[in-house]
Amino acid sequence: MTTHNPVSALPLPSYFSHLAKSYSHSTANTTLDVFADILASEVQTSETPINANSIVHDNAAGPGVATAGVLATLGPDQAPKEILVSDNNEDMVTGARDSFDSPSVTCKILDAHDLSSLSDNYFTHSITNFSIFTFKNAEGAMAEVHRTLKPGGVAIVSSWERFAVLPLVHEVQTALRPDLPLMPVPGPRFFNDGELEKVLATAGFNNIKSLKRDIIVSDEDAVNGLREFMSGGFMQRARENYTADDIARWPAAMDAAIKTEIARHGGISFKCFIAIARK
Repeated sequence: MTTHNPVSALPLPSYFSHLAKSYSHSTANTTLDVFADILASEVQTSETPINANSIVHDNAAGPGVATAGVLATLGPDQAPKEILVSDNNEDMVTGARDSFDSPSVTCKILDAHDLSSLSDNYFTHSITNFSIFTFKNAEGAMAEVHRTLKPGGVAIVSSWERFAVLPLVHEVQTALRPDLPLMPVPGPRFFNDGELEKVLATAGFNNIKSLKRDIIVSDEDAVNGLREFMSGGFMQRARENYTADDIARWPAAMDAAIKTEIARHGGISFKCFIAIARK
């Protein structure tokens, strides 16, 4: 499936925090759009949709973008009975807590590798939305997801086949300082087809559905979000050992790379892997 100009039309709550909005904006809303599409087209049409009786874990959640997608899609009458939003970053959890002032949503600082404070066989659904590639031990983290799901429970896990920011940043680095090493790619094995399924199988899942989604981003506001992301602190490592003159030339080189990308693909090209696994 290819989506042009995705920029989510979900009616996100007005209280969705500034951190969460900027977090989503910096990736051109792709993490929200892909999850919202999978939720609507795959999860909600399955035999185990998320509904008012569901107990959901938004795992390694950042500021809770997937939770916002769930609440916006289902509406207040069908909101899950419980949603746990967890992340190991205190600022992200604070951002989520600022967003979801609801008795059904709990926000906690938890490391995805150690969910020992959570009960066995508890959640009906677990979402790990575009974070598995950051895990030091993905198999162990997914085993924790498997343990905490009820029998018949569903894990929704997404990752990148092509996260457009990375090749764009590498192109800028090559243009400006070809003598310096390129910024490392986090979790490079997850850019390979079938890797999500291998990890989930090792974690104990044996009923796994594989999906792919392609997104072409051309909306001006969304492209500007990517531009800001590529110039901000998240990409500081890409400019290690740069001179002041090198840094001053970064914006123009970045604009040139974006222009080339759009000419080549008709927009900024993202490709995603999604696995839906049942316990």
